[in-house]
Amino acid sequence: MNTVAFPAAAPLAYGPVEPSRRPSSARLSNLLLDGKDHYECDRLLAAELLAVAPGLETAAQINRSFGHRAVQLMADRGIDQFLDLGCGLPYGESLHETAAVRHPGVRFLYVDHDPHVIAHAQALMTPQLPAVAAHLLADIRQTETVLSSPEAAEVLVPGRPVGVLVHAVLHLLGDDAVAALLAALRGWLPPGSCVSVTHPAADLRPQDARHEAMLCAAAGLPLWHRTRREIADLLGGLELLEPGIAPTGVWLPDHLTGELPLSASAAWAAIAAVP
Repeated sequence: MNTVAFPAAAPLAYGPVEPSRRPSSARLSNLLLDGKDHYECDRLLAAELLAVAPGLETAAQINRSFGHRAVQLMADRGIDQFLDLGCGLPYGESLHETAAVRHPGVRFLYVDHDPHVIAHAQALMTPQLPAVAAHLLADIRQTETVLSSPEAAEVLVPGRPVGVLVHAVLHLLGDDAVAALLAALRGWLPPGSCVSVTHPAADLRPQDARHEAMLCAAAGLPLWHRTRREIADLLGGLELLEPGIAPTGVWLPDHLTGELPLSASAAWAAIAAVP
């Protein structure tokens, strides 16, 4: 794949990190959303990123809004159980609360590799019955382990469609890891399931993408922007829902476009169904 990345500048940072010494993707996202769970190292990197890509805060808000939109759309298709791979730090309304509007008994498994994230998720993202949620500390690169975990067995009912959320996380993984993750999902998901993806774009604002990749790699957080064509290849074998692979903001309801303009989108988004 022709990805925009500079991973050689630092070791792979997708894994447990020293909280106050090296930026983390979860805390950086939380900061860009105006959250409170971040350290000085995250603030320093965010300042550098915003200097070269000042629209990142709005792009983060668009990505967050898409998460709720994706859950709504999948719930409208009858999906009432979800797997959130790389859930990140809690912020605002939880996704299971959004799904519970359609399905009060929604079942949700949140997964992240960061103990800090899971601790916050357990404290803030546990729903009231009849909804059910669990929180799994795991590396999503070990997808088979996640799918066969006791937590998955407890929350996700076998044979019923699952909505999988892979939002703003695949850019932290190299090509082989991303391909393996999606292949594992395709082999495991029942028909009628959906996979929702957001991914920082290499081809919407290429200069910003290059600057962001360089700054993140230098800070120990290498990342891979990808093109629309590369996202399409990764989702091969699945049926794209309308409007297909589009800038994230295209998916949002009209009433949000004034507050979150389409021009601020910095990522591709897609929802694909398992035939």
